[in-house]
Amino acid sequence: MQVKANPAPTFPVPVSAPPASLADGSVLMTADEFRPSRFNSAKVCLWCGTRYCASGECERKHAASVWAPCPECNGFNFSACPGACMYGVVEVSRADDVYVLPMVQDEEEMFVPAELPTPAAPVYTVADLADLRYGLLAVALAASDMPARGEISDDEARLYAVQGLNRLGLAEVQARDITSRRIALACDGRNKDLRANAEYMAIWGSLTREDRANDKAYGLRFGRNQYAA
Repeated sequence: MQVKANPAPTFPVPVSAPPASLADGSVLMTADEFRPSRFNSAKVCLWCGTRYCASGECERKHAASVWAPCPECNGFNFSACPGACMYGVVEVSRADDVYVLPMVQDEEEMFVPAELPTPAAPVYTVADLADLRYGLLAVALAASDMPARGEISDDEARLYAVQGLNRLGLAEVQARDITSRRIALACDGRNKDLRANAEYMAIWGSLTREDRANDKAYGLRFGRNQYAA
């Protein structure tokens, strides 16, 4: 009986195989290499939030979008990045033709996430919320442990606002509100530019969280949804 030898195993080239490196160990990358998949790992569309989205409009938006390395983390340690980037990249209005990037993170530039200043003991209570306009309430809510989804009562929202107020302190809440409005005015409300602004995302975490915080804050201050007729 003739015995056939098993063929030698072959291994595919890794998807993340790097391009040729320069003399200093850095690599050249083009802007097209930074565009993420239109779907996340759960198959939800980046643009409309629909699972297995087949929208031609979303496809066109994604194809036209421009991405670059996150200016905060440069793609390293992105899970703790305050810039709220998407796995190390951010959407931008324009990108450079070529980027020269390091292969590994320089230890001297190692990103260490900043911790929010927390007073030793709570100094604000629900009663103090009566003096805050709704923009300040929204900033405090965004800095709290308010859940990202699901209904919360007004009483729960007040407790979250107090938590955020004590976590940041009134002066920081006021400073973030001023900074947020300044950036929003400069970006003329364009979501793409706001999402790419690391300072703006550090305040809100995401545009979705900003909307949720503003809705709850508006309801606490005026007793109704801000979009109600």
